Amino acid sequence: MQNMQQYLTSDTSGLPELVTFIALADTLSFQLAAGHLRRDATVISRRLQALEKRLGVRLIERNTRSVALTEAGEVYAAQIRDVLRLLAEANSSISQFGEGVPRGNLRISLPEGFGRLWIAPLISEFMQSHPLISIEAEYDNRYVDLISERFDIAVRLGELNDSRLVARRIVKWFTEFGLLNRGDMLTSEHYRCLNEKKKFQRRV
Repeated sequence: MQNMQQYLTSDTSGLPELVTFIALADTLSFQLAAGHLRRDATVISRRLQALEKRLGVRLIERNTRSVALTEAGEVYAAQIRDVLRLLAEANSSISQFGEGVPRGNLRISLPEGFGRLWIAPLISEFMQSHPLISIEAEYDNRYVDLISERFDIAVRLGELNDSRLVARRIVKWFTEFGLLNRGDMLTSEHYRCLNEKKKFQRRV
């Protein structure tokens, strides 16, 4: 309660002034600080004056040739840097709860071999990039009913039998030896993929 009372009695309306002061402390130049903050140099000067007036102490010594922090300015800059860093961390940590961040559960139906070999690694990468999304993947060669079985996405090999579904082709069968025509023998001497064996873990 005492801390809350301290916050209520403190003047916390000068965040732009604090950011401006740190920009000046880092650059020791009104022009560079103005460029960094994309503001006119006169705005930078007014903000510094307002901050010093509110605090009742001079933070920066300036003349026509140089800008330097006072002793009070050095102490204040160190403390304000910590405050701004904590504020940035707080904003970053809370941003994951915003409406624009993808979240929820995703159910996917995948063909057994193709799904484990090609899609499973992509799922792992996707989950690392979107930690708020959980994925439930079912590896089965049967054609599932997306609606009744509550699947969000299904990946299948071959033609789409149900014209009511929305589909997009994601890969075509092709080898360096050409297309596999109907009636061709799928032998290892012609298609080297039959000799390749890969291990994958069942993590999804």
